[in-house]
Amino acid sequence: MKPVILVAGYGQILRPKLFLGRYRYPDVSVDAFISRLASEAAVQKVSYALTGGPAADLLHQNYRDIEVPVFIAATDPTTLRGLRLMPARNGPVMLLKAFGKLVYWREVKHLFVAPPWLIYAELLTSRDPRAREVAEELRRGFLQ
Repeated sequence: MKPVILVAGYGQILRPKLFLGRYRYPDVSVDAFISRLASEAAVQKVSYALTGGPAADLLHQNYRDIEVPVFIAATDPTTLRGLRLMPARNGPVMLLKAFGKLVYWREVKHLFVAPPWLIYAELLTSRDPRAREVAEELRRGFLQ
């Protein structure tokens, strides 16, 4: 599949249907939130997969982003309360409804990440110009 078609389909058709909302976390840093997300997901037995910047950083180790897009299997209020997320129009956490087992690729450094093609597509939806560079590096490293 051509990257342009993939990104257009993901960004314009699929992602808007999966988007659950933007949130703020009470933690002091992105890393602290991601660590707590992993712990809380394990306690509640909820599947999740990081995508976008945090997943690219785990695979590439050269990109930091304040936005945290996450595919999550559960959307019930109990899970969201456990994550202590506050709805925020411009919050850094973007919850996306998981669509089957396809979004769970592998565990990297004790965190679950989405497949490279989803990470790539998510990076290209980011507002950060550096995300496009990282997407291209990810494409060369994982998608050729």
